[in-house]
Amino acid sequence: MKLRNTTFILASITLFLAFSVHAQSDQKSLQDTQVKQNKSIKNVEIRLTGMTCAGCASTVSNVLSETPGITFNEVKYPGDIAVVKYNSKKIKPEDIVKVIEDKTTFTAEILPPQKRKKS
Repeated sequence: MKLRNTTFILASITLFLAFSVHAQSDQKSLQDTQVKQNKSIKNVEIRLTGMTCAGCASTVSNVLSETPGITFNEVKYPGDIAVVKYNSKKIKPEDIVKVIEDKTTFTAEILPPQKRKKS
């Protein structure tokens, strides 16, 4: 009886360690994937011209939200700036400007990094 209990305990410990190592391997793989994806996520600030109200900002935000490759956007009025996070593997900043200009009545230009406001 004592030998069975010892065998059961050893088998349980072995299984626990095997699953634990496998789970750690899966978690490491998931973290590696997330790091690769995060390297693809970029930020850009875009100056908007022609907005006259918060409704204008909402229109631009809705257009950006519907655009594949854009993961986040915040359109500021007043301020006339769109802060956009995008997947650089799916869309380029120039394409974002084109989407804004094609689907709204506003003009847009990418702000160079030195002209971007600090939040």
